[in-house]
Amino acid sequence: MEICRQDRFYLNNRSYGRFKSGAIVFSNRYGILCKCGAADELIKKIREEKMTGKLYGIGVPPGDPESLTFKAARIIGECKVIAIPGDDKKSCLAWKSVEKMVRGMQDKQILYIDMPMTKDREVLSQAHKKAAELIERELSKGEDVAFLTIGDPGVYSTYMY
Repeated sequence: MEICRQDRFYLNNRSYGRFKSGAIVFSNRYGILCKCGAADELIKKIREEKMTGKLYGIGVPPGDPESLTFKAARIIGECKVIAIPGDDKKSCLAWKSVEKMVRGMQDKQILYIDMPMTKDREVLSQAHKKAAELIERELSKGEDVAFLTIGDPGVYSTYMY
């Protein structure tokens, strides 16, 4: 059995609220690996929990595509779903840069995230809500999503919204 980084493990060996004392080790990929004590309630709660993927905000350099970090390229390569601002790959600068540096980009599922350039709060609110719903749908399936944005994803980028 091979355990990879996407596996999530739960360990409960104390009394938490309504859970009785017991221990369980659980992996999203392989299910229950080890169980001892009275952990049936914890097992039930874990099985009811939605599988969730990870959302990565990937800052893409605005100039030379070769400035993309190894870590960013690895994460993009591992994600099956790529979110990009806009409604077309050809007009997205972040996509153009990454497409040159990461193999298999043509095989990725693309989420087109509309980010209107307006000060109208209602329009922005609706666009952000729709974007969140698109991304959340993929995350709830257990898919990891890489959101590509130009520059630092934490400073005035489309990823922040």
